[in-house]
Amino acid sequence: MGFAFTFALRYWKQGLIVAAVMIVLGYHWNAVRQARNEGREMERAAARIEAGKRIQEMEKNDAAFRSLPARERCLAFMRDSGLSESECGPVR
Repeated sequence: MGFAFTFALRYWKQGLIVAAVMIVLGYHWNAVRQARNEGREMERAAARIEAGKRIQEMEKNDAAFRSLPARERCLAFMRDSGLSESECGPVR
């Protein structure tokens, strides 16, 4: 018998154990990453809500803010909530 075949016969159980451990660790890592992403999304949603409340107050109380173009108000919202300004659309 060849070396590779003999090696495979001798260590097949260890190979299965290593494969099982790798599968479990991969699943765990994916679950941790998914939970982390969900946490970030929840933080962003909370930031949007809080920024929305502050922007609504500004719209009620500040005539200069009400007269700004929609993009400028969007930029104020994004900056206030810490979100990406690129979501406000292109500069015209």
